[in-house]
Amino acid sequence: MRLYLTAKTAMKDLVIDYIEVNLKNGKTISLTWDESEFGIEDGLFTARYKGVYFDAVYGNGLINELRDMQIAEIGVYSENNEPVTLAVVHVTVEDELERLDFIGLLYQEGDFKFTVPMGDEHEIKHSNETIDCSRLGFFDLVSSQSLTKGAVSVLSLVAIICGITRYWWTYRRDFRIDVGRS
Repeated sequence: MRLYLTAKTAMKDLVIDYIEVNLKNGKTISLTWDESEFGIEDGLFTARYKGVYFDAVYGNGLINELRDMQIAEIGVYSENNEPVTLAVVHVTVEDELERLDFIGLLYQEGDFKFTVPMGDEHEIKHSNETIDCSRLGFFDLVSSQSLTKGAVSVLSLVAIICGITRYWWTYRRDFRIDVGRS
């Protein structure tokens, strides 16, 4: 099982040790992992966690347990002892051919300003299915009659970025993020 996480942050140094989630059945479990790759670029923290555990139990085959989960707590560590500023905006969990996407403001810690598209995708998907980017909230407040040429360009750019992101998370399972640490 793999878990991909994207978060907005004002931190320059950030490591996530665990993610505690409330399950639909009322249980609270801690998600941990065997391997992690992560980085921060322009205030966006991205991570991939491989070999996910549900408490002490290996998570393979348990993806349906995460349906409708709520993030309760995230164990954040900073070598620079920075104040925690974290807003999780996207989590994808993959197990074999199944995928569960959570999109929107999923968890926030710390006081900082940020913007995030909102969505309500919480469903099992197969790896070859696409994410409907129109549900991410980019187009909610824009009517087709009020679009200016600049707005059309921005929306086109958002659609391109969404397509690239969808490709990245769906097909690039071996990506690496360079972490700039001294």
